[in-house]
Amino acid sequence: MKRTVVWGLLALLLTGCASSTQPTTSSNPQHVVCKRERIMGSHIAQRVCRTVAQIETDREDARRTMDQRRSVNTRGGH
Repeated sequence: MKRTVVWGLLALLLTGCASSTQPTTSSNPQHVVCKRERIMGSHIAQRVCRTVAQIETDREDARRTMDQRRSVNTRGGH
């Protein structure tokens, strides 16, 4: 289960980087940004709308997860 979450967050992060066409920096964290993203497991892009605050939270969660994963791997754990 944990591995699925890690891969899901990684896919979300990479999808966000690959399809980002609009800047997400805004002075209003409630500003809604919509973009077309390919959802994991599908070749069809869907329109996904999130607030700037949600986008930043997702980025931080993905970064934190990758940092944790990297620290476990450097200690020799699985």
